Order: sequence, then structure tokens, then C-alpha cells
Amino acid sequence: MVAINHDHVYVEAASAWIDELAGDFDRKKLIFPEPAKSSNGRAEAAEDVIKALLEGIPYPMIYLLELQNGQLLVVEKGGRLEALLDFICDRIPVSKSTIGDERQFHSDRVFFSDLPSVIRRAILRSTIEMRIARYNTPVYMQLYFANYIANMSVAGEERIRRILYADRGMGVLRGIMQELGYDKKGLKYEYEVVVFLTYVYIFVYRIESGYKMTQYLMQEMMFSYLLTDKNRAQELVKLYNSIREQIKMYIDSGYRNGGAERFESRYKKLSPAYGHIIGLASAVEADGLWEEKVLDTSMMLCNAFINTRGLDKGIRDRIENCDMSNYGIEMLIEGIRKRIW
Repeated sequence: MVAINHDHVYVEAASAWIDELAGDFDRKKLIFPEPAKSSNGRAEAAEDVIKALLEGIPYPMIYLLELQNGQLLVVEKGGRLEALLDFICDRIPVSKSTIGDERQFHSDRVFFSDLPSVIRRAILRSTIEMRIARYNTPVYMQLYFANYIANMSVAGEERIRRILYADRGMGVLRGIMQELGYDKKGLKYEYEVVVFLTYVYIFVYRIESGYKMTQYLMQEMMFSYLLTDKNRAQELVKLYNSIREQIKMYIDSGYRNGGAERFESRYKKLSPAYGHIIGLASAVEADGLWEEKVLDTSMMLCNAFINTRGLDKGIRDRIENCDMSNYGIEMLIEGIRKRIW
């Protein structure tokens, strides 16, 4: 094994047979975020991997996050490894055409245990190279590492966050959303709320300041504070939902082609759009967080971000070049305030 020690991330190089990974997966030592694909989608993903392995093509390197309890969380876009391990553990079947000689099977779909021993051995003895971000890596850096490696979607990042922050504030936040009846709104909505609360706690309540923080560290600081004041967090989530519903109605009625989606495609750093719009508006209207004022500023930002001709070039440049640190966002907020005032 080769260990590479960085200031904030401790990464270890390793390799393993697929047989070993399947055993860890069956014992729940190796875990994955909630599956994003249906059983049919996982079967198709498994078929692609099996065909490649049987043709001698090695599986690409995988990245894992070591949790405090010793579990290894796989960071992978597309869910191919999980699909393969599901197949090896006889949880999903694949098409018999995947294996080659279809005449030896009576059914169109076959499980791993149905395969000839020589084919099973060829799959299980394939080696996979790994990079493991060890448990002593700060949690916020593990999330950053995961996002950088997999270039995750909003929903994908939220799946990772749910696991990393399960006992660090995410569980409390999800409990609040369940109490309010918002728990069925989906992963993207959860991420919006995380972004909004981060703006409020960092730029309105000023729980941490004085040094440069990445968006991931700011989120960790927010979760730490959220654990100490559930009632305030509940009121903020209710405020967010109320403003979001009004903005969505406004955008849907005024922009037939989806204003928020156009905003997100233009400024990908500020995704999800609703979380950033309402969060920025709250930071601009920092005194009191009156719903009407935050809503008015949110509406102004919607118009400014969607119709970019109405937004001066200085603000556009700040948005496009913002590094999403607390310092960068402070500059963005200052520019928006100057435009309003």
C-alpha cells in the first residue's frame, strides 16, 4: 500500500479482488448511497461490466470514503460497481446473452449462481484498484473529495451528505422536514434547504467568520450550529418553503420555458437555484429576515439572474468568478447590495 498524506486529505492506495469486495458488500462493510437506478437499470449496468470483465478489460479505479464506524462508502457515478455486486450476491439477474453461449441456460434471465464455475471465477478474480480517503480526513473534505471525483449531480451529492452527516445534523434536519411534511419533496429540495441554511447561519447569524472557508466547511459549521437550536432551524425551513412556493409560482407563471432551470444552466456554481436565490436574498436583507423583504429581494434576483441584460456586468462577473468561499460570497452580497441601494 502507498499512503499519500496531504494537509486535509489522507488517501491510501490499495487493490482488491472483486471476490473480496463482494464479501464486504454482503457484510455491509462496503456501502453505497441510496441506489439511483431501478432493478432493470442496475441489471443493464451489471451486464455492461460483466461483458467487459469477460473480455479482459479491467474495472476502472474506484474511490471510497472510510467512515468512523469502519464502513467504506463507494463514490461512483453511474452505480456500476453496486450493480455488479448485487448480481454476484444473487440479488438481480442479468440477460443470458451477457454470458455468451446462451444454449446452456434454460431461462432468459440468469443469476450469478447459475453461471459455470469458470465464468464465476473469472469475474471474482478480477482485480480493482482503489483509493481510500481515510477516516481521519475531515468530513467536509470527504464530501469535497467525493464531489470532485465523481462530479456528482445535486441528488448524488445529497445522497453522500446524508451518510456523512447522518449524526452531525443531517438527521436533525431530515426530522424537521418530516415533521413539517416536506420529507417527500426529494433530494434536490433537501440540498436547497442545506444551501439556504448555510447562507443564513454564516452570513446572517455570523456563527463563524474571520478566515476563508469553502462551501463544504461552511455547510459543516451550519450543521454543527443546527444541532444546538432545532426550533430556530424549524422556523427557517418553514420560511424557506413559504418563499420558495411563491417564487416558483412567479417563475412558472412568468417564464414558460422554466426560469430557474435557465438560471442553473447559466450559473452552475449557484446550483440549486432556489437555495442560492433565497439564501442570497436573506443575506442581503440580513436584518430580521422579514418574509416580505426576503421575498421581494428574491424576486429581484430571479429577474436579474434570468434576464441577464438587467444585471450589471460587475455582478455577472462576480457570480461567474465566485469561488463559493465565505469571502467570495461576501463580495457577491456586497455587490448586490450596492445595486439595490
